[in-house]
Amino acid sequence: MTHKTPYVRMRIHDVVVSISMVPIMLRQLVRRAFTAAVVVLGVSPTRALAQQPPTPWTIVGNTTSEYVATVDKSVKRSGEASAHIASRVRETSGYTALSQTVSAEAYRGRRLLIGIYARTRNLVGTGTYLYVSVSGATPDVKAYANSQARAHNGTSVEWELDTVSVVVPANATRVNFGSIVDGVGDVWLDDVSVSVVDAPITVAITDRGFETTTQIAGQLNADVLVTAKAATERGLDAMIAFARLTGYVRFFYAADTIIATNWAYFTTAGMPIAERATSTDSLVRTLSTLFATIAPNVRVYATNSTPPAASFTRPTDTTGLGVAFWQHVGVGLPTSTLPARQNTYGSRRLILPLQNGAIPVGANDPQSPVRVDLGGGVSAIVPTALWMRVPADSAMRQAAPRAASVAGLSANNRSVRLAAIADLWMTMQHFYPYFDIAKTDWARELRTGLSRAATDELPSQFDVTLKRMVASLRDGHGNVYGGRQATGVLPIVFRWMDGQVVIVRVSDTTTTAARRGDIVLAIDDV
Repeated sequence: MTHKTPYVRMRIHDVVVSISMVPIMLRQLVRRAFTAAVVVLGVSPTRALAQQPPTPWTIVGNTTSEYVATVDKSVKRSGEASAHIASRVRETSGYTALSQTVSAEAYRGRRLLIGIYARTRNLVGTGTYLYVSVSGATPDVKAYANSQARAHNGTSVEWELDTVSVVVPANATRVNFGSIVDGVGDVWLDDVSVSVVDAPITVAITDRGFETTTQIAGQLNADVLVTAKAATERGLDAMIAFARLTGYVRFFYAADTIIATNWAYFTTAGMPIAERATSTDSLVRTLSTLFATIAPNVRVYATNSTPPAASFTRPTDTTGLGVAFWQHVGVGLPTSTLPARQNTYGSRRLILPLQNGAIPVGANDPQSPVRVDLGGGVSAIVPTALWMRVPADSAMRQAAPRAASVAGLSANNRSVRLAAIADLWMTMQHFYPYFDIAKTDWARELRTGLSRAATDELPSQFDVTLKRMVASLRDGHGNVYGGRQATGVLPIVFRWMDGQVVIVRVSDTTTTAARRGDIVLAIDDV
């Protein structure tokens, strides 16, 4: 029997096809790509913070730029004021939390009960809920609890009490507690209480009712997020050149500055600067300036001009001289979720001493830089090895890249989205091993990805942009993590048989009319 099953709920542009290059590496890459605040080159992202007088209450989280936290004297449960947390975007890509920390010393071995009254209006998403996190001097000293299962949302919550408790471990040093807001809407918090359940001990917390706090630390200025805006063809050319050069410098230039650079912030800052270069000459100047500090030996020039002189000759004094270069086994992207010893792939910057005055075996030659056409009318000379004194510190002789913090970076920000596309593209460009099989026009995908990311108005739209880009590699090991879209597994197993898609297994016949042996003719009429 052949028939079309009821709509199988999967859309082609949502399907995550992925990358067999390095499944672990790719997962970390695209997770970082999606979790990505305006950062001006050379300026810490905290520059965007409003004035922060001493206060016990702070705003933390992975996308604090998407929320505003204030002390509200017009709405309160009791006393003079409450804390008001409001989303400032139509769709959040993360969460924020109102937080305070107290010393754990007096409460070791005791059970703490934390309570906060919450009021909500038009809160869509997971909602607001309490958390408490206990930590110590060593990683093994920890305890955590939250009330996410009882999260408040909607518009009808009118000062409902939320509670959560935890036993403080021995040797704990800090107790951090507060309310998480995960979604779009407004939340008011008031009348915070912390008590010891099993002893008559008073817990000293500051400003339980937000009566003395004038401004909550971590609040961002209202002009931080950049709206979606289409990129011009010249702007795309300039951003493509910046992305290409960033890849070569990041993965093959062997200076200490490369290890120390936070590439998430650098790329986010550089994208809008490069985009503003409207001519070949201005693009040469812009790229030269952006990389002058971290890669001073790189030379950028107009492709149709004579390449600049670039001297990489060996120093006269070779005493203690070595060659620094990158050694990649796959690509080592540091991750906080996977111990280094469990990662099959890795990258190290090696510094090897000269061998009887000669380039050491396995090292690149500092006198043979690569010359690359970056597009947009510009090219670059990039040395893949550098003359360097061999340090006494063995760790510096085999240094690995550092994990790049993405704190405060949000997919609601146009510059972050553009940087994420560049990050994904440059990594696959240099390390994906199956371009000859996949036949993907990866250069075209960079232009397409940047164009779409520039105009994506919601994180969920950018999620689709990333998935389309990954899917173009035609490899089942890659995926995009961190998006807000729900995912699941169909209760059906397909197999190609005689040129047709045949259902060979149905795990739950109560959720689908499909049966073993059915042939799938279309998905959503496609």
